[in-house]
Amino acid sequence: MLLIAGTAAAVLAGAILPSISLVMGNVAVAFSGGSTSGASITSQMSVIASIVMLIALSLFIFSYMFFAFWQHLAENITTDLRKRYIAALMHQEIGYFEVNKVEQIPAQIAEIFDTVQASIGEKIANLIFAISTCLSGIIYAMVFGVAFAASCVAYLPILLMIIGVFGM
Repeated sequence: MLLIAGTAAAVLAGAILPSISLVMGNVAVAFSGGSTSGASITSQMSVIASIVMLIALSLFIFSYMFFAFWQHLAENITTDLRKRYIAALMHQEIGYFEVNKVEQIPAQIAEIFDTVQASIGEKIANLIFAISTCLSGIIYAMVFGVAFAASCVAYLPILLMIIGVFGM
């Protein structure tokens, strides 16, 4: 359940983040609308500010959810792995402890499982968030800015060649 809820929250947070750029485009339109009425600009900016607040609140909620759920999941997994590792360690022959230094085992356990927990809890969740943000940005660009998105896609092979040449 944590995995499904955390993944869904990460995808939703990633889809919400690029929508801020769509709303900020309305700010430029509000100021360049040709209207000299201050009340018109003020009312438009009030609506835009309300939308930005709703986006920010929903982004905060979903970001907290995906981070908290994935961290909790990672904690559960590493706790179970620690128990299994200790149980397997207790079933070792005495020769294992003569070859390996017993006083280093707790430090090794802590280091290994902290790495596992960070990998599961933080890195996977951020990867899902980043992929959904990227895909949502591409979809928003193709829907709301077709001409600009098409010109960017046309230059993409050239940019990839430049990155390939200078990135090595």
